This record gives sequence, C-alpha cells and structure tokens, in this order.
Amino acid sequence: MHGLILNWCSTQLVSPVTASPTFWSISSAGKCELGLQSDAIIWLAHALDQRQADSDSVRHLLQTLRLALAADLPALALAHLQDQQLPYRLMPMGWPVSFSHSGQGSLCAVGRVRRLAVDLEHRSIPPRVWRRFFAQAEWQQLEQLPADLAQIQANRWWRLKECQVKLGLAPRLLTALIHPVSDIPLTVKYVEQDHFTICWQDSVDT
Repeated sequence: MHGLILNWCSTQLVSPVTASPTFWSISSAGKCELGLQSDAIIWLAHALDQRQADSDSVRHLLQTLRLALAADLPALALAHLQDQQLPYRLMPMGWPVSFSHSGQGSLCAVGRVRRLAVDLEHRSIPPRVWRRFFAQAEWQQLEQLPADLAQIQANRWWRLKECQVKLGLAPRLLTALIHPVSDIPLTVKYVEQDHFTICWQDSVDT
C-alpha cells in the first residue's frame, strides 16, 4: 500500500497465556520494538486476561502503562485520562489515547502524535461479511486468494478500516468499510501485528 509505513512486529512478542502486559515502543521512523523507550513517539501495552476483556480492562492497562513509563518520564506519574469526549487524551500533556479489546485481549496506546488509533481483533472476519461490506475490488481480490491467506488479509483490512473511524477520518464503520484501504490518506502511518493494528498521524512537540 503506497504512502504508508508498514512494519510487522514479531508474533513472539505476545505471550498467549499470561495476564501480565507486554510493552512496545514505536519510533518516529515507524520501528516497533519490545519494551518501553523514552524517546519513542508511541507506547503500547497488550495483555491477555482470564476473563472477557472490557472497558475496565483497557483502562487498567493504561494505568499500568502510564506508571511503567513514569520511571523515565516523571510527568506521567500524575497524568490522568480525559475520557468524557473523543478523542481520549492523557492530561495535562494532551497526548491521544486509544483502546481496543477483543475476546480476552486488551490493548492500549498513548503517543506524542496528533491522532492515534488501535484495533485488536481475535475473531475471524467471515467471507459473508467482507463480501457484503468491503469495496468490490477488495472482496474480488480476496476471492482470488487461498482461504487462509484471504482470512489474514480480510482481518488486516478490517483493522485498518476500524482505525480510520477512530482517527476521525470516517464518520462510522460502515463508511470506512465500503471505501478501499487504498483511499487511506498518505499522512496515515501504521504498524501491524498478527492481531492488532496501530495507526497515527503527525508528530507533535513533547
């Protein structure tokens, strides 16, 4: 996909059995690294729990991420979440925050960027859904692929489309679904992992 930074994080970074979070950092060049780097522009935390993830799970995960970052970024020790309106932000620095959960998985991200979105999907997007909602050129392309590869690609596109809504680039999911991912603005950068996608726009001053 032209114009977008693409970087696959290793699937080995995610522990499939523990509720303890795994942290990543994303550099301004779009490089995704395990651990928390103070000079990164985006930080993420992912966890798998013993119960169904929900809005409380992702907020708890943000608190864990914030406190872990505070060791190198002391201002975060007293930071708080503004979630009365979208986009959510970590105050007083005003950094955007994005949440996603699917099944028992929780994901949160905070970044020194203008806009930020994450989407986590552990479920498979069935062919009947992408045939109905994806752009015609997309589902026709998917039908030319082996079933397993078609499922991987369909899930990638679904997550990218979900992120466009969270970035404020589409008013609702249905609108994002019917537009091909090739229409995503060139200013959008993203990183993908097997089950989640992170999209962002425009670095800002710290």
